[in-house]
Amino acid sequence: MAGLTTMVGTKGKVVSPLAPEGIIKIRDELWEATSAGRRIDTGEEVIVVGQEGLKLVVRKNTVGNLKESA
Repeated sequence: MAGLTTMVGTKGKVVSPLAPEGIIKIRDELWEATSAGRRIDTGEEVIVVGQEGLKLVVRKNTVGNLKESA
């Protein structure tokens, strides 16, 4: 399992809607996550932008933030 600090910039998919908290999947692992903005629905692609404790902070992946996964 990767350390949380190495997760920044990694892409994942929403498993449970982020409103603002929910579950995402990255590399076949489930993570608790918080949306850095609005609600993000199941199936949407997200990118990790930080962390709060053991939760990842994510935002919806858009053309403007296409940093590749580590």
